[in-house]
Amino acid sequence: MLFAPQNPKYVITAAVWVYFHKNNRHILLLGSMRGDIILWNWDEDSQSFNLLYRVPPMNDIQDEVLSMDVHEQEIASGRIGRVVVATANRYINVWTLSSSGEFSKVFSTVLDDNFKPKTVRMCKKTRDIFVFPLYGGEILLEEIEEMTIEAGEKAIETAQEVKKIEEKERMATKKVHEIANALEEDNQQLLNDHGLLKEDHEHSQTKCSDLDTKRLELDIQNATLSRELEQAKRKLQNEIDGLTTRYNTLDNSLKQTVGEKVTLSRDLEQQKRELSDEVTSLTTKYSALDKKLQQVEREKAALSREGEQQRQELQDNIDGFKVH
Repeated sequence: MLFAPQNPKYVITAAVWVYFHKNNRHILLLGSMRGDIILWNWDEDSQSFNLLYRVPPMNDIQDEVLSMDVHEQEIASGRIGRVVVATANRYINVWTLSSSGEFSKVFSTVLDDNFKPKTVRMCKKTRDIFVFPLYGGEILLEEIEEMTIEAGEKAIETAQEVKKIEEKERMATKKVHEIANALEEDNQQLLNDHGLLKEDHEHSQTKCSDLDTKRLELDIQNATLSRELEQAKRKLQNEIDGLTTRYNTLDNSLKQTVGEKVTLSRDLEQQKRELSDEVTSLTTKYSALDKKLQQVEREKAALSREGEQQRQELQDNIDGFKVH
């Protein structure tokens, strides 16, 4: 909780503790100069307070909490706590508090204009409320059960009870000062934490500024890359268009070449057939000539034998003539 003397909302003027045996719960009730009633729950595990409620003043009108008291400071299981509060607008309010933290107003009354309360106490036996004024010796007794106010001087049964009440008031005031000192220390710690947070905030702002600069640089780089990418895309598209044109040209040339190849294949096949026919004809002619040549050779051999025979006969005849 922040302690700020310049702000009545954070200046504590009254305090009281209650303890619930049912759930081992400590609750601190604080009253502020503005008129707030603040309930804090003590957490044993974290050794810290957790805020339960902050009840603002009625109609948001600043009315200082002058005094607070409880019917029972230690509340047994199955029972509820009762809290009485006196404020500067002369209102006396009674609240109930459960072990679960529910806080509800059950009774409210306003005192006469000439009666300014200073201290309020709740009787531990009858739950009657004693209101002590700032000036004079008059005491008001509020009987909660009958919801009435009886004015006049009321004698307390014994002087010992008055001393007990004064002692409780003194202890409560001491406790308030202790709490205020603790809150002031907490406030100093909060101020230190605030300074650290401020430094962190400034550091974060510097980081944010750096991030903004980097983001701007990235945006510029992104724009440059986008332009370069667009140029590269156009260049690539032009290359693709050129390759497509070349492909179409080559495809047409290939088709033409294939057509010419088919024509040449047909011509070649025709020439092969014609050549084959010529070869067949020549082979036939060669065979016929070969047969004729063989016949001529046979006839030549026969003629050679006949010539040799005739020459031999002629030689024999010549030899015969020589003998005669």
